[in-house]
Amino acid sequence: MASRSSTRRLAFVLLVGAAMVPLLPAESPACSFIGPEVLAIRGPEAASEGEPPGEVSGRVVSISRGRGAQSLGCGETLQSSCDDSGSIRLELVPAVDPDSSEREVGYVVEVESGEPPEGLGLLGVPQLPTEKDGASELRLGWLDGATDEQEPLMFHVTIRAIDVDGHEGPRSEAIAVVDAGG
Repeated sequence: MASRSSTRRLAFVLLVGAAMVPLLPAESPACSFIGPEVLAIRGPEAASEGEPPGEVSGRVVSISRGRGAQSLGCGETLQSSCDDSGSIRLELVPAVDPDSSEREVGYVVEVESGEPPEGLGLLGVPQLPTEKDGASELRLGWLDGATDEQEPLMFHVTIRAIDVDGHEGPRSEAIAVVDAGG
């Protein structure tokens, strides 16, 4: 029969061990996103022929912000390597280009006014849209911080079409990108 002191020691060791389990590193899969396909422009000599793309319009479909670890209770948390990722999804009404196929027309997003988040990617880069639920979309991403306390966003972007020959279409109306933060 175990003595009372050895039983207490065993209980203490079990209690300390159980308390340390949440401190052990949890495995988290690496964060990865499928990047957009960048449109390769043929060169200035190709721009002398053909027509530029027509008008494009767009709207913000969603804004996702970074977030902090989520509590599961009992001192456990859930977090992933994507928790610090921010993204903006823009839905397009694609431009019509009289002498280029859909795969030969890319879209350039530029800041019109305001301050975008630091590191907002793919600004000024001609990218091919992705298709989601039958709609054409562009995505912009940045490292937003793995916290629930995010600063507000308030800026405007424009989109313009560009074809593989380097012909640029007109800029869209300004599109407001607004998020209250939290």
